[in-house]
Amino acid sequence: MIRKSLIDYDKKPSFYYTATRIELLPFINDSAKSLLDVGCSTGVFGKLAKEKTSIQKVTGIELNKEEAKTAKTNLDTVYTGTFEDNAKKLKKGGYDIISFNDVLEHLIDPYDMLHRAKPFLSKNGYILASIPNVRYIKNLLKYNFKKDWQYEDLGILDRTHLRFFTKKSMIRMFQECGYEVNRIEGINSIGRTKRMLLSIITFGLISDTYHMQYA
Repeated sequence: MIRKSLIDYDKKPSFYYTATRIELLPFINDSAKSLLDVGCSTGVFGKLAKEKTSIQKVTGIELNKEEAKTAKTNLDTVYTGTFEDNAKKLKKGGYDIISFNDVLEHLIDPYDMLHRAKPFLSKNGYILASIPNVRYIKNLLKYNFKKDWQYEDLGILDRTHLRFFTKKSMIRMFQECGYEVNRIEGINSIGRTKRMLLSIITFGLISDTYHMQYA
C-alpha cells in the first residue's frame, strides 16, 4: 500500500521499460553464460545480451506485471515480483552475472539486496550494475547555481529514486558488502570535446562529473 502510493511505476512512459542498454554489453565477460537480470523490465537487455554476447540463458525478475508479461517473450524465464518474493525459485551458485541496471537506487536498502544476491553467483560470477551519478555535471549546475533540488519524472533526480550515489560511494557500497570492484567506468557521458576542455580548466579534478552513470 505504501509502496504503491509513493512510487507509482505505472505512470512511467513506455520507453522507461524498453531501453536496450546496449552500452552495458562490453561489461559482459566472454566466459559468462548465464545472466540473472533483476528489474529486467521488458527483457530487451537480456535478449540483446543473448544475441550479441556469450550469454546463453537469461532469467529475469520484474516487479511490473505488464512488463513481466512482455519479458516472458524475450527471456528464458521470468519471475514477477521482487527479488525477495522469488529467491526460493532461484538457483544458488547458478548465475555468472547478476545485473542491476538502474535498480539499486530505487531500493530502501541496496546493501541488503547486494548481500542477498551473493549466494546466487557462480564461483567466478560478478555483479553488473548501472547506477546514476548524482555528481553528474548537468545535475551539479542545477543545484549549485539554481540553488534547487527538484525531483523529476525521469533522470538522476527521478522522484522514484530513494538512494543517491557518487562514484566513491558506489565503490564503497560494494566493498562494504564484501565485493571486490574490478572495474568501474562512466557511461552516458558529456561529449569528448567538453570533457577535454573541462579537464584543462579544472586540471581533471572533477572528471567524475562527466558521466551520467557508472557501471
